Amino acid sequence: MHATLYTFRYGELALKRKQRSFWEFILKNNIEYALNIRGVNTDLVSITFSQKRGFIIVAPGFKKEKRKVIEDVLAKTPGIVWWGPVITIDKYSLDTQDLKKLYNAIYDALEKLILKKEVLPTLSGILVKKYLGKITISSLELKSFLYKRLIKKYQKKYPVDKSFKVLIAIDKPVHITYYNNGLGGLPISSTGKGLVLFSGGIDSPVAAFMAFKRGIRADLLHFAPPNSDIKTSKVYALFKQLREYNPYLRLYATTVPSLAKMLHKGQVYNSVVLFKRLLIRVGATLVRKLFKIGFLITGDSVGQVASQTLSNLLAQESVLCEREFSRYVFMLRPLSGFDKREIVGLARQLGTYELSIQESPDCCELVSRAAKTSTDLERMRKQEFEVEVDSFVEEALNNIKVIKG
Repeated sequence: MHATLYTFRYGELALKRKQRSFWEFILKNNIEYALNIRGVNTDLVSITFSQKRGFIIVAPGFKKEKRKVIEDVLAKTPGIVWWGPVITIDKYSLDTQDLKKLYNAIYDALEKLILKKEVLPTLSGILVKKYLGKITISSLELKSFLYKRLIKKYQKKYPVDKSFKVLIAIDKPVHITYYNNGLGGLPISSTGKGLVLFSGGIDSPVAAFMAFKRGIRADLLHFAPPNSDIKTSKVYALFKQLREYNPYLRLYATTVPSLAKMLHKGQVYNSVVLFKRLLIRVGATLVRKLFKIGFLITGDSVGQVASQTLSNLLAQESVLCEREFSRYVFMLRPLSGFDKREIVGLARQLGTYELSIQESPDCCELVSRAAKTSTDLERMRKQEFEVEVDSFVEEALNNIKVIKG
């Protein structure tokens, strides 16, 4: 017998109106793909949508131990606002003469959730949604009935948790669930594709995640020091961690030995900005090659370090105008208004912070830590002409290795 295991609700997709079914299709594909690569037999799982809600239904033969995988995927899939396990109440109709029995059945199901969670909801934490047209059930009456019985029986045993939200869906069949917070945002692949300039520090993994939440199917582009092993680096560990939020994620890793030699010799004007301009050139070229049109995403936070002053940010972004990349590539800085404390907090939630602070060779080793706070753009362009910066771009593109998993 087929059974509904989970329900989930999307947020911004509800605003799409005529295009909603297409966005639901994208979200469904994302969930199924994530389940598949994590070992769930998706032939036994179906995802349906009704009135801005999704349902995960499993067929006979589905292994119960895979439920935790489904829960983890629902918790980490952009586009889902909340999700929860479903208890179905299908023994009673919604006819007037059966209301008392139905109320008691709903209470019995709710009691199971209370015993499992060991907390009580507030009255406002019991939500009743009517998904049928003409019904005689009073939402306020049902809530009061449930709350009074729960408080009378369990108020001395369990604490009240204001964050504990219970949903009673008056539908065919009636079902009950409790809220677990999702990521929100938009489904990956719904707004475009792009590349994240990925250093392996604290900021760029968080920037990647923020791009995922806005529906961007973004991959990572990393410049590694010469002779480094990407598979043993923290960058690879971060890639694996971020793949939990974007199952399609790929890592493009490259190295530019000739640039490293030049930078180690010193006497380079504003080497940090020079290096970032090179990253943008390579990233924009790769975006054009892979996607035709797309986003180039960085972990810049305005004013956080010397390379992120207005002058230096302008000097970096001007690269897009020099090669007419600006017609096809949009520079996105999702952390531009965040302070470091906020970024660290998000990194901890994502599980990337402890990886990011590990001692490991990364691209930042190639440049001086003492960046100038302003850039003379004409001097920078003259320097790039003298060192033949296009040769570095070509070398980087020729050395790219693609890691899919």
